Amino acid sequence: MMALAVLLPTLLVAGTDNRTVDIRTFMTPVPASKMDQMQITGFQRSMMLSNDMAKTTFADAPATLTLKNFPLPNNEQSTLELRLGRQVFDANTKILVATGHGKEPLKVRPIVSYVGKISGDPNSRVSLHYSDGDLTGFVEQSNGLRTMIGIDVSRRSTATVTPHLIADEQTVFPGGLSKFLCGNESLPFDADALGQAMAQPSTVKDMDKIQSTTALKELRLAIVLREDIHEYMSGTGKTNEQIVQYFAKCVAAFSQAYEEELNATFYISYVMMWTADEVSGYSGDGTNPGTLLEEFSRDWSQNYNNVERDVAHCYTRMIPQGGLFIGGIAYGGQAGPKICSKQHQGAYGVSTMYLNQNMDGIPGRPNMANAFVWDVFVTAHEIGHNVGAPHTHNCFWSPPVDTCQVQSDGTDACYMTGRTPRPGTIMSYCHLVNGSTTPLTFGTRVAERMRAWIDQSCVVQPPRPTVRLTSPRGTETFAGGQQLTIKWSTARVANVKLQYSADNMQSWNPVNQNMLPAADLSYNWTIPAVQTSYLWIRISDASNDAVSDTSLVAYSVRLPLALTSPKGGERFAQGSVQSIRWTKESSVPSVKVEFAPDGTTWQTLEGAATGVSYEWTVPAVVTSTARVRVTSTGNAALTATSEPFSIGVARFTVLIPVEGDSICNNFANQYRWSSDFVDKFKIQYKTPTGTIWQNAVTEIAVDASKEGQQTFGRSNSLGNVEPGTVIQIRFVDYANAENILATLSNIRVASCDAAVSVDETTPAPTDLRIVRVTPNPVKTDAAIELNAAMPMTVDVLLVAPNGAVTTLLAQQNVGTSGPQTLNVSLNGVAAGAYQVVVRSGSAQVSTPLSVVR
Repeated sequence: MMALAVLLPTLLVAGTDNRTVDIRTFMTPVPASKMDQMQITGFQRSMMLSNDMAKTTFADAPATLTLKNFPLPNNEQSTLELRLGRQVFDANTKILVATGHGKEPLKVRPIVSYVGKISGDPNSRVSLHYSDGDLTGFVEQSNGLRTMIGIDVSRRSTATVTPHLIADEQTVFPGGLSKFLCGNESLPFDADALGQAMAQPSTVKDMDKIQSTTALKELRLAIVLREDIHEYMSGTGKTNEQIVQYFAKCVAAFSQAYEEELNATFYISYVMMWTADEVSGYSGDGTNPGTLLEEFSRDWSQNYNNVERDVAHCYTRMIPQGGLFIGGIAYGGQAGPKICSKQHQGAYGVSTMYLNQNMDGIPGRPNMANAFVWDVFVTAHEIGHNVGAPHTHNCFWSPPVDTCQVQSDGTDACYMTGRTPRPGTIMSYCHLVNGSTTPLTFGTRVAERMRAWIDQSCVVQPPRPTVRLTSPRGTETFAGGQQLTIKWSTARVANVKLQYSADNMQSWNPVNQNMLPAADLSYNWTIPAVQTSYLWIRISDASNDAVSDTSLVAYSVRLPLALTSPKGGERFAQGSVQSIRWTKESSVPSVKVEFAPDGTTWQTLEGAATGVSYEWTVPAVVTSTARVRVTSTGNAALTATSEPFSIGVARFTVLIPVEGDSICNNFANQYRWSSDFVDKFKIQYKTPTGTIWQNAVTEIAVDASKEGQQTFGRSNSLGNVEPGTVIQIRFVDYANAENILATLSNIRVASCDAAVSVDETTPAPTDLRIVRVTPNPVKTDAAIELNAAMPMTVDVLLVAPNGAVTTLLAQQNVGTSGPQTLNVSLNGVAAGAYQVVVRSGSAQVSTPLSVVR
């Protein structure tokens, strides 16, 4: 039984350009069947690649990537240390497909390429390339052993997983490069031109410092895919996009080799893919690459001079000839450098692609072959001829770099006899002897010459990566929820990132959660429902935030739908009726009204409200994160959401007045309370003979949260109540008249006479103020600082939360000579929250006081 380990992708280092991933998070081993075990002759590991997890690992292209537990021969827990490679095509690459309706443009998403080494093996080489559901490449150890990775087309893919195979090159590509021949010996030989080229001085003196001593150069590559390529690859289930992506991976792989040794890279400027619907017209194919080269060269030198390029290359399908394969043929090498030449017999070449054809008959696995290294090696070799390099066993190297071939082999070797096998190089024929152990390298002498020929050609440095926001650009005003098309142009950028700021560039938010292919050129964005005069849009290279562009000016966003109540911060009582209110323009015929107790789980209150309010009975929940929102029924992106508010059980306690107190019928009275989850309320009274409750203050709806939780007032009707009348006072929920918050049954009405002299004047509530109580909280003694506008006599009371009253000081005289302090003792008072009340006649003020023990 196979044990399954649950591996969570916790090794992702979020928020950085450096990432470490266990390969088992996106590739799962598949046990080999008994039949497979009998037929396997070397190292093979069948794997299932999780498309989603692989995308999480590769799609956003971290600058460095460490892959742990990568299975290799002799070490199935190898670690690959990788860095991001250069993009070889971008949004400016012209990609055309020949159809029955003519040549049509093809949009191709970028690939992600990495280059690196095996940890602990400094002379190893790794080249990996990712596109959706497809990881292709090779790992080359310092001993020359190569391990391939690619899709296993002999197994079935699904929408979520793609079968892959990690295996020795010899097991999936028997014979390897040992059958590859170059057709250049058949081309006209120009000894003078080649001799002059070989005599040119090198521009590089130290190959170990080539990256720091020379400028990076970029060769523009035009690619033509003969119709037999499309016929075969589409027959294996590849889409047009996947076909182009495969060739881009090949270019990226040999571009890595050129960059490492020559400090020169490749950029695909043009791709033409011929199909059975519209053929190329070339009679030459894999059986006669020389004929194809001649036709291709004549056609392009006459009809395609408008295509920007330094090299043009035609691909056809490999077809064996007498047990050997003509891998390719190219002008140059036998007649000096040809790069930049658009003339006939200029910078043109042909490569025959092995693809995954099972020409060597892998037993039981007819479609398992992986010849990615062949496809990379052949093109690198043939373009090497375009640059100017002859075969390295040629005498013009003086002495030859490689001695794997002699003249009796029928090649352009220098020596008659004395064949000495060597590891070989890209431009050698040593692969005929050692096959898959030939490294993908040029070697010092060859690289020095090739770099010199590049420096003396038209090849220039690559342009800097750029992005430009092309629309919108002006000072437009948009509506929240409106669809806006953002457009851009780029150069040497694979993916872009779009952001917006609604606070004048103080902070940035993603327009889209995922990066976008630069080749998309536009994105339809739903503008968020945010009111602002300072909306900015920014585009940047997804792999380099320093490459960016911002809209020229800020835009304005108006809200055709806005929630006006609740706004957030309210404290609503369970069972209370609240009005949800909004404003809307005529473009919003109706809205859906929703409520979320936890702020995220939405419940529909009204499916299509055509008005501008909704009366809502607050449910019996307790929460501090509730929200409501309204959404246009015609545009789900147009929504307005409240900030969080709270819901709980209502609490209301009257502090002033208390049972037995008197209130004035001719002066404003003080009302003080302690409450929570109460919004607004009414203060009403009723006389013993009255039949209705009347307002006790002119303020119809008293805000329960107003400062100090107190109010002062007197209604006109209260002036008609005879002094000495005992009345009831009640506090009623303003939104629900049936919800009586509190009732006082023994309140006496008094006539508070107007002043006849200073000494006899009765204070009004505004004549007395508590400045502060210190300390607060208090343990034993406290000092109460007062301000009085006139001389008066006061009582100091302590009111408990349950309404109990304790007299702290009685009949204290207070003058008008500025702030005055009264000292009170709180010994014996239980710990708790109290109100200190200072009263003079009908005038009284209060402030909170905490007693601690």
